[in-house]
Amino acid sequence: MGFSASELLCFVRYFSLMVGHKAEEGDAVWKVYLSLRELVDVMFAPTFLRSDIPRLNEMIAQHHSAYMSLSGRHLRPKYHFALHYGTIIDKIGPLQPVWAMRSESIYHGLRQAAQQ
Repeated sequence: MGFSASELLCFVRYFSLMVGHKAEEGDAVWKVYLSLRELVDVMFAPTFLRSDIPRLNEMIAQHHSAYMSLSGRHLRPKYHFALHYGTIIDKIGPLQPVWAMRSESIYHGLRQAAQQ
C-alpha cells in the first residue's frame, strides 16, 4: 500500500478502531492482526523489563507461526528481523529511544525533492 514506517505504525495501532466493530469474533485473520498489534505495543514500549524478554520472544514466534499458516507464505526478511529484537532489547534496552522513525521523516522530504 506504499506506507512509510511511521504511517504503517499508525495504521497498525489504529486499524482496530476503524474496522474492529466489523470483525467477527474468532476470525483467524483478526486474531493475527490483534497479535501483531500487541507485539508492536510490547516491542516499542518506552520501558522494558528483562523478565519480559521471554514473553516477547514467545509472542513473536506465535505471531510468525500464525501468519505463515494463515497466508501459506514464508516470512519476509523484516518479519525475520523481529526474531532478534529480544536479544537487542536485552543488550541495549527499549527500542523506542534508538529507532530511526524521526530520521525517516526528514529523509522522506529529501527523497521527494530528489525524485522531482
